[in-house]
Amino acid sequence: MRWKCLAAGFFAGAAVIFIAGLVGVSGWVLGSYAFAGKGLMIVPLLVLPYLFFAGWTIALRSGALPRDLVFFAAGVHLGVGSPGLLMGDIAVLLFTGVLLVDGIAVVAAAGLWWARHAAPRTLLIWLVVVWILAFVLVAIYHLVLAVTAGAAVAYVERRPARTPLVAGGLAIAVLIMAIVPITATPPV
Repeated sequence: MRWKCLAAGFFAGAAVIFIAGLVGVSGWVLGSYAFAGKGLMIVPLLVLPYLFFAGWTIALRSGALPRDLVFFAAGVHLGVGSPGLLMGDIAVLLFTGVLLVDGIAVVAAAGLWWARHAAPRTLLIWLVVVWILAFVLVAIYHLVLAVTAGAAVAYVERRPARTPLVAGGLAIAVLIMAIVPITATPPV
């Protein structure tokens, strides 16, 4: 199961970078925010927490042990850095994963652990506090999405019938967080 998680993570991470590349060459602009250059960084930072929710949920339902989720995260790390494989540059392979994936994976794992051990009411209160902080401190929005994704994995473990509802709610959360950096950017 570990190697399946690693391979699934690799292909999912490579897909995220491929989509980010397509968005980067599209020339999309929203107000003063352009999806090119440094603005391109928002795409993986928004998509990766959702990717961890989907990947970890599927892995756990397929019989993976919690420690196997590390292999999924390592696969995503390598997949996001896969342009480094194509260029033959090991630094790009490793650094891209460190920059984009590892923090999100650690925070999502912490959210998963926290949600498994917290009372549902306490969890909801703290998630609201974390979301309010995300709107105040715009720089942490991707980490808030990661905590939310980890908590969502734990929630659908308890209530599998609500997976489509939770997946839809998390997709809406990603869209909301996509708007926050754009609205926080001062006009030029």
